[in-house]
Amino acid sequence: MKNLIFLCIHLLFFITPNFESRCASTDTLWLITETFVKFGKKDAFEEAESKNMLNFKKSFSESGFWKAGNSSLSIFALEGLDEPQYIFLTPFKDFASVGNFFQKKESFEKKFSLKEVQESKALHSMINFSMQSLHSYLNECSRSSEGNTFLSEKTPFIHYWVIGITFGNEDVFEKHLKQFFLQNTGAYSINVWKVLLGADNPKYIIMTSATSKDALEKQISDLAFIKGSIKDIVRNQREGSAILKQKLCLFP
Repeated sequence: MKNLIFLCIHLLFFITPNFESRCASTDTLWLITETFVKFGKKDAFEEAESKNMLNFKKSFSESGFWKAGNSSLSIFALEGLDEPQYIFLTPFKDFASVGNFFQKKESFEKKFSLKEVQESKALHSMINFSMQSLHSYLNECSRSSEGNTFLSEKTPFIHYWVIGITFGNEDVFEKHLKQFFLQNTGAYSINVWKVLLGADNPKYIIMTSATSKDALEKQISDLAFIKGSIKDIVRNQREGSAILKQKLCLFP
């Protein structure tokens, strides 16, 4: 999937010259990876993935890429509370940054020693499957709240919804989200992404965060946004809860 996304990014530049200006001029791009780990392998996966990511960061640092204020890169990690799942979120400022990321990742993996190749194979053997997609962050549908900072140690508990809707109803769905969250979020922070490159589009990811599991459960109850006529345009949906996993996060 990552190679397909990399290819599609390049094709979009050639096929649709104004694609970037329409999708990325006001909305940050996010690469979101969902990784489902085999039963009983979570601890081993975390150790191996943490080592792999630190080596990846070192590779970037040596080239000056991973540096605050200079094409800085952050990777946020969430651990599923309901199943052995991890979600990695990586924000980018534009398509060029996404392409650069994949090029660096490919270069990093090509330089693996025999030992590192074996470690990489061992890491992948712990994974059932992964899904990766590129998203546009929808500022107009999202809501921030003072004291409730998304992806921070203060609000580490996350709930997410993945909503697939019928084709042609994107404007209707986004208008509904904007109105509902404007009227009902209160002190909650809401973050909405639209999938640009991925499977089963059109699709959206919505996330909210809280200080505790109890507070999160109340927010989930308050944020029942799939109701009324909107149900008619929803093809499928799934949801889950997670917690920020500092051990697997990487920052400049």
